[in-house]
Amino acid sequence: MRLGQPLEKIAEDLVEDVSVIEPIYRAAEKFAPDYAPESVLEELATGER
Repeated sequence: MRLGQPLEKIAEDLVEDVSVIEPIYRAAEKFAPDYAPESVLEELATGER
């Protein structure tokens, strides 16, 4: 995301389905531009910030 790559490109680079990457991508974009891993993980675990 920091490099401006779209979701589809990130999924392709990781050799993973978009459906697997999308929840992580959506959680991470809430924390732009820092993308703090701890915050993203908490968002994924709880669905809240």
